[in-house]
Amino acid sequence: MRTRRGMESLSTYLKKRGLTNNSPPDLLQTAKKEHRRLYQKEYQSNRKKKILRLGVSLTPTEYRRLSRTAKEHGLKTGSFIREAALAYTEQKFLLPDDTTVLALELGIRRVGLNINQVVRHIHEKKTVEELDIDRINALLIELEDTISYAFRNPPQAE
Repeated sequence: MRTRRGMESLSTYLKKRGLTNNSPPDLLQTAKKEHRRLYQKEYQSNRKKKILRLGVSLTPTEYRRLSRTAKEHGLKTGSFIREAALAYTEQKFLLPDDTTVLALELGIRRVGLNINQVVRHIHEKKTVEELDIDRINALLIELEDTISYAFRNPPQAE
């Protein structure tokens, strides 16, 4: 009887070799080791068909930087490189945690509140002065700067 992966089960393997629970322990142990070896060989063969490997050459400095960043993300270096490359090709962000997102949300919320205050002030006065427009423009520039900084400067691991 074969398992889902194609390798026969240990009990089937032992039965085909005429081994039972009453067989000498050393023969059972040898047969189990042989089954394990064959299983691993078939498993690795199937795995090679499904997973492609890619080698990357790095300088020691580049490797240290990537390893450090991977650790900040809670990943192994190879997994981090894969995740970062996929994020880049899909034009997504790879964040170490929610710190960047939270900082960005707080910055946007703070600037949004300031804009609401300026607009409320304009509604109360029923006129728009150049100073009000300048304040709104300054707040929008601050919002752009907050967003730009958050995306270009990930938080430092502590």
